Amino acid sequence: MKDIQDILKAQQRLQEALKKKLEIDKNINRSVFLEPYATPRTEQKGQVAVKRTTGEQHKAEYQFQKLSFFGLQTLTSILLILIRSAEKNDPRIVDQILGLASELCEQIPMKCLSSSALSRDTNNLLWKSLKPLANYMHELFLSEDQIVIKHAVKILLSISIAKASLKDILPILSKLIFNKDDIYDVRGLLLQMNDGLIETINERENRMHQAVNRKASTWSADSDSSEDEDENEDEDENDDEDETVDDDEDLYYGREHGDNTTLNETAVNVDSSATSTNDSTIEFDDRLERALNNRGQYARLGSTGKFYCGGTLDGPQCSCCNGKCGPTSGCNCSSCMLLDVQKRALSRGWLVNRDGASARCSRQETRTFYCGRKVMPDDGTSDGYCGPTNGPQCTACQKLNQQRSGRYNQIWTATSTNDNTIEFDDRLERTLNNRGRYARLGSTGKFYCGGTLDGPQCSCCNGKCGPTNGCNCSSCMLLDVQKQALPRGWLVNNEGTPARCSPSIPTTFYCGRKVMPDDGTSDRYCGPTNGPQCTACQTLNQQRCGRYKHIWIGQ
Repeated sequence: MKDIQDILKAQQRLQEALKKKLEIDKNINRSVFLEPYATPRTEQKGQVAVKRTTGEQHKAEYQFQKLSFFGLQTLTSILLILIRSAEKNDPRIVDQILGLASELCEQIPMKCLSSSALSRDTNNLLWKSLKPLANYMHELFLSEDQIVIKHAVKILLSISIAKASLKDILPILSKLIFNKDDIYDVRGLLLQMNDGLIETINERENRMHQAVNRKASTWSADSDSSEDEDENEDEDENDDEDETVDDDEDLYYGREHGDNTTLNETAVNVDSSATSTNDSTIEFDDRLERALNNRGQYARLGSTGKFYCGGTLDGPQCSCCNGKCGPTSGCNCSSCMLLDVQKRALSRGWLVNRDGASARCSRQETRTFYCGRKVMPDDGTSDGYCGPTNGPQCTACQKLNQQRSGRYNQIWTATSTNDNTIEFDDRLERTLNNRGRYARLGSTGKFYCGGTLDGPQCSCCNGKCGPTNGCNCSSCMLLDVQKQALPRGWLVNNEGTPARCSPSIPTTFYCGRKVMPDDGTSDRYCGPTNGPQCTACQTLNQQRCGRYKHIWIGQ
């Protein structure tokens, strides 16, 4: 009986060993890495949130060191020797060697060469091992053999994804996108990259929500409850009011805009649940702080909200300026115009006119700039708007038309070479807000629907959302934030300028413009870190916890 039991136990052990061996054989060709370098951060966050013990830290470091740096360097060296040797002796097998190298590199896990996932020393050793291969692939990429180029691109993309470096990935993707002659099988790599981006976005969203919760917890409970009660009462009153004035507002809009209501009948209906922004993070200094332009000069925002460096204007001189880039208003040099376009995240084919308004050419008038603002004289020849599809231009856009082929020619041609990618109606056309009303840009560049202002009433307005300037309702403020692609935590003041609170004073809005009086008490800038505020930002401060509270905190 005992012998039978021993035989059964031996059979069981053999079956387990065989099963383990088959599992190893099954996975052995799938990846050169039997286990990933490290658990992705998103998976770590999904686990129980406890502090790592010293033993766990040692275990993680041990996993990082599992890959033999010597072995990796040897492997890349052999690959380089094989490729170079084949090029000289038998070029026919270069394709096969590069194909195998491409498959090998494609197995490198996402972020495994990222400095954010590994310690600095580990990251340096890994990258040092692969750098010779990457350098040689760059050389092959410049060859005339299309087959070799395909393999080189795929290997470079694999390494860039492993580094999680958009700086390396984007130039490669741009070459793939605009190549209409060749087909690249990089679907697996793109899926891997997409997963990595989703993980990163989720991480940043979680961090942002935590930051907002911490900020919200500092507010007084009594203050919050009283504000909410006032807001609810105002909303109830406004809802009753809105039911009776909807017809009047429709008549008002028809009288104001006439036939222009058909400009964009396919306007996008903005979801009220959408947050104001890229939910990723609060960006404090991206658009307001002084920045170094590509001529090596520091530039800051003037009273128009455009960047100025105070240097000499380049290109053909215009009659409207004194030959200087600002420093407060007027035209700017091409380097500062490039900052305007970049900081505002403007689409292809857009520029910023001398009034500080974003402008683009329309589909009908492909060489005529329009900013879409209601700034035209009321002389009966137009609906009062600069475009945005055809018709007369404002003075600032007329000047931009002249400068497009001169001072700003390189910027405009570099961003408008492919007409299929020009976004014509994203920021200028009338749009349906989340209260179901059509809104258009006023003279300030803000959206207005002409309806009743919601939330606590401010003393600076007549209770109406525009229709030309002043404060707007929360639904139109949401359009302002979304259309200008502003980050979380930003709003647009009643003069049409994006503003945010600073890290040092988290409840005080600043727009960064040079609009303060020259009284010797400040540098004349509204913030952008501390100090006095302009009048428009002071008003925004009062509205932050009332009318625009849910947009500001991202609910």
